[in-house]
Amino acid sequence: MITTTNKIINVCLYVSLLTFFVITIGSCGKKEKAKDDAEFKDIINSAELVIPDGIGIIKAGNILGTQLKERVAGYDLICNLLEKYKDGSKTFYFWGSKPG
Repeated sequence: MITTTNKIINVCLYVSLLTFFVITIGSCGKKEKAKDDAEFKDIINSAELVIPDGIGIIKAGNILGTQLKERVAGYDLICNLLEKYKDGSKTFYFWGSKPG
């Protein structure tokens, strides 16, 4: 798991090495959905990276013994990735967002 916003550059490096990968944004809402949706849970569990976006995830991790220093806003990560690869060398697909 990525634990600090300073790690965004490492994600960019990771992305540059792969041809296909899944990044998912972890939040309490998604955790709850995964409890009742096996397919959704499989997607999260098979992702190459799970980004801790939400203070609830940070607090739960700390309670359970996984020290997460700070949340990484999924929006900030995506903006950085899109900026880095605006030359078209990587293609991004987004799944699960609402229209608009």
